[in-house]
Amino acid sequence: MFEDLTKEAVQERILSRLPEDDDVSPHSPLYIITAPTAYGWELFYGDLDNALKQVFPDTAERDYLIHHAKIYKIVPYDATPAQVEGEFNIEVEIGARFSKGQVNFKVTEFLRSEHDYYYYTLECEQVGEIGNVAPGMIIPINFIDDLNHSYITRIIVPGEEEEDTETFRERFLASFNNKSFCGNLSDYFNELNAMEGVGKFKVLRCRDYEGKINPEWVTIVFTDSLGKKPSEELVNQIQEYFQELDENGLPSTETSGTGLSPIGQLCWVEGVKEETVDFGLNLTFESDFSWDNLETTIKEKIAERLNQYVLEDWGDTLVTAKSYAPINYYITIRRAEIESLLIDIEGIQDSTAIKINGKFENYNLAWDAIPVLGEVTLHNESERPPQGECNCPYDCPDCQCNHNAQICGRC
Repeated sequence: MFEDLTKEAVQERILSRLPEDDDVSPHSPLYIITAPTAYGWELFYGDLDNALKQVFPDTAERDYLIHHAKIYKIVPYDATPAQVEGEFNIEVEIGARFSKGQVNFKVTEFLRSEHDYYYYTLECEQVGEIGNVAPGMIIPINFIDDLNHSYITRIIVPGEEEEDTETFRERFLASFNNKSFCGNLSDYFNELNAMEGVGKFKVLRCRDYEGKINPEWVTIVFTDSLGKKPSEELVNQIQEYFQELDENGLPSTETSGTGLSPIGQLCWVEGVKEETVDFGLNLTFESDFSWDNLETTIKEKIAERLNQYVLEDWGDTLVTAKSYAPINYYITIRRAEIESLLIDIEGIQDSTAIKINGKFENYNLAWDAIPVLGEVTLHNESERPPQGECNCPYDCPDCQCNHNAQICGRC
């Protein structure tokens, strides 16, 4: 608002008010003595402009934004610790502590015993994503007799960082348009966003656990906060929060209203499905590079991009009006994006004719699925399927030959 009131503008305003006969040229005494005053006013207007920004929640800095939101009983989500599964050759005490690198874990709950091993839930002592460690050996902080096998096998509930400022701002501003009440759609979204370990999700109204249209049902499908398939424990935890299951393992009228879901509504919770995606690549390598020394890098980059698809494109269906609308939202893996990613890898000169699950075309996943990297292999672009099939390797938006490789001018 006050960005135009710079030192020069303020000084010019001061000097314009002096008598016309006064010398106000640069280096004159009047010019020199008014310069510090003008600079002081520039700083004052800058502080005033910053103060005005804090008055409005859409421009306020984090501390002031939190003050705005507290009036409406909305606060940022705190960082949460990761919960992992530990595998041991003996029974260990609740509270026993282990370390993996610089990260420490504490045993909190016994899970099961099978195949001569004992499984426990371990909670990270540090909050945030630092606890989302890869499976591997852990070391007891204090000596434990007869312990010779101690491993983390998987993540049960991923740890999350404190809610970042812009996400919190978006949630706070959205609260004015989407009122949560008694199990409405906004209520489900707000509750799921606040839950530890929950990442992207879809809330489907009028759909039962078999996929049939049923007005009494609500189905929740979600990923964990890492964009992966959630653990069975996390799915059960979310299910019990919304509605307990009956003796048949299903929500029913007997358990209706036992959780957040209102009486008369049946809520079913499930994790996303994993869909394997294979890639066939045709690559031109630069000198001193080959498939042998770039294979690992290529697979890592593609896997990162697949996870990015989930974190960016899956879920977020609050604004849809139809009960089946979330089914129309799915991940599309585009050949052009994968080719661009590969060309950016040092040592790859060109990438053409990518196959996704054996076809020269973009690939659409099921609405409730996320991609998991399968096989990544090389293929020869000159290999063409039989004449007449629609299998042109080029995805031209103005294609006039119905993607038939036999009549395509580029082929």
